[in-house]
Amino acid sequence: MAFGDDLNDIPMFKYVKYGICLGNGKEEAKKYAYFVTDNIEDDGIYNALKKFNLID
Repeated sequence: MAFGDDLNDIPMFKYVKYGICLGNGKEEAKKYAYFVTDNIEDDGIYNALKKFNLID
């Protein structure tokens, strides 16, 4: 699993099984993400980790 939000994160999204793009990320990056979460300001990483049951 990897988190990103910009065009330079696209290769990383292609490499990992679960590429998570933040909601405030670039639209092109979102196309390559497995899942798009909330904006970083809205606890995007935390919410994605909860969604995938990695934290309580």
